[in-house]
Amino acid sequence: MNINAHARKRIKERCGLPKKAVDRNVKLALEKGLTHKESKGSLRKYFDYLFLSHGRGANIRLYGNHAYIFTRDTLVTVLPLPNAHKATLKKTMEKRLTQKKRGAASVEKDNNTIVNSPDSDVEVAHPKVELSEIKQRFGIDKNVFNQSGVDLNKEEKD
Repeated sequence: MNINAHARKRIKERCGLPKKAVDRNVKLALEKGLTHKESKGSLRKYFDYLFLSHGRGANIRLYGNHAYIFTRDTLVTVLPLPNAHKATLKKTMEKRLTQKKRGAASVEKDNNTIVNSPDSDVEVAHPKVELSEIKQRFGIDKNVFNQSGVDLNKEEKD
């Protein structure tokens, strides 16, 4: 990620950030900023306006009440977000944050088994499946398990 001189000047002027914080802020904007795909309504129309006014190859992120405009991997400029869109951006970012939290901790009950998303911090309880049931279900012969070092004669007991 590169930041051209014009963009550094605009970040200092419009965001009020010191030189040392510029790289960190741009990285956060690129990683956590709102994308065109995630926007709706008037915010999406504003994205369209920015895209059309800055030409092809523009990668735009909204972060911290500013629009960060990238071309490929270079930050070109930073524009302040119009007041009419600040509330919408805040709501959209909060909604995205709650959806991520909800998605990470979502728990579905299925036959007394708790199943959740892989990036969750919630502990997962899986049903105990007998080894013989796995062999029968998937048609696995002894040679496959013997190659992996699993003892086929040993069944797990509760």
